[in-house]
Amino acid sequence: MRKSIVLVVSFAFHHITMCKFLIHDILILKLGGKMLKNFIASLMLIVLSIFAGIIFANAEVVVDANLGLSVPCVNVNGSFFQCDLTKYDNSADLAGLYWQLSGNVLAASDDGDCASVDNNFMFTLPSVDVNGSKYLVTLNYYPNSLDPTGYYWALGSAAPKTNTVFSLSSQDFTNNGIIPLQNACISTGGSNISPQLSWQNPPQSTAGFALVMDDEDSPCGTGDNACKHWSVFNIPSSVNSFQADLDITSITGLTEGENWEGNIGYAGPCPPNKHTYTLTIYALNSVIPAISSGVSMTRSQFVNAYAPYIIDSATMKGTFTP
Repeated sequence: MRKSIVLVVSFAFHHITMCKFLIHDILILKLGGKMLKNFIASLMLIVLSIFAGIIFANAEVVVDANLGLSVPCVNVNGSFFQCDLTKYDNSADLAGLYWQLSGNVLAASDDGDCASVDNNFMFTLPSVDVNGSKYLVTLNYYPNSLDPTGYYWALGSAAPKTNTVFSLSSQDFTNNGIIPLQNACISTGGSNISPQLSWQNPPQSTAGFALVMDDEDSPCGTGDNACKHWSVFNIPSSVNSFQADLDITSITGLTEGENWEGNIGYAGPCPPNKHTYTLTIYALNSVIPAISSGVSMTRSQFVNAYAPYIIDSATMKGTFTP
């Protein structure tokens, strides 16, 4: 039975039309006289994801002149595909808008935000471009009695999209502003207190975050050789801010990396002259293997080590002069 299931799902990737009939046959399977409702629901969700599990990369979903939807990326349990949905004129129901899968499925990569699909196969599309205007759109799964083996969706809702740019900010200083003395090292008269930070509008598929702060001004190097000032790992997706003077024990699972002084935790600005400090928050598309306390990483090193997990990032800078 398991082998048959694997074959059905694998076959779906390459033979869309054939898979529609296989799904129809699977729906009448019985085990011990009982319908496999949970199994069917799970399998249908997988197969529907193959055809229309829409995940949006940075490229917008575009509506063409015929109201077709060009979807740049489809998420299938971590594998990514492109697909097109064509407008469907349903003579049995003249009201509303409908789309059907065109069968155009190609490999793609994950570069950004994801849509979501619930157990009723309703899609929430975070960004659809209609003549330059952006909309948040939902599509409801539509069982079409005229074609019971096909896959169709009806327009649920469409609302103008608000600004959803992933961003990082602080209550202590503005982007490219002056970092307060309290956030600087003790030898400059500061208190070595980490700044308050907040991040807004992460990609919908974010499963966790990581934060790295470094300095690339001389005598520090650049890239991998930058001076490491702060790194925080294993940040849950439910967290969207750090209070000033962060106590990492206040958030379960957090770890901090080693700074340029060889200590674990935050090392405030301590330059010989004016330096610029860069903080980057990374949105991760799956929970990366837990990073142990004391790992030493610049922003460049983090990107090189964890690029497959990074969906998006947001950066802010601050300057400090002793």
